[in-house]
Amino acid sequence: MKIAINEKFGGLEVIKLINSQIPNLESHEVLVKVKAAALNPKDILIRKRKFKRLTGNKMPQSIGFDFSGIIENSNGSSFENGEAVFGMINGWKGRCCAEYVNVDKNELYKMPKNITFEEAAGIP
Repeated sequence: MKIAINEKFGGLEVIKLINSQIPNLESHEVLVKVKAAALNPKDILIRKRKFKRLTGNKMPQSIGFDFSGIIENSNGSSFENGEAVFGMINGWKGRCCAEYVNVDKNELYKMPKNITFEEAAGIP
């Protein structure tokens, strides 16, 4: 799968698209095929090294906390495969600017039918 990363700290030029493995799931997670991802100020500030105490100095770092998509593997949760969802990853390790994202089932919401994936990704 493709995933966007910050190769190092800096401006927009440090963002790269690389190949990676589809994430493995823990018991409390589901796998979402990402349809849209939104960047928020947290992403920019991390790239500019403003939260290094929370994110660490190790690079590369994955990008994105807000997303929408389709459940690919519900992993026994109350969500169903094929269901449209949106959410935000808590914490300091983004990873939503990717083709797939593993996310805690408690950080997901069913997507209203009257909005687009792009609009849903901007809600969180």
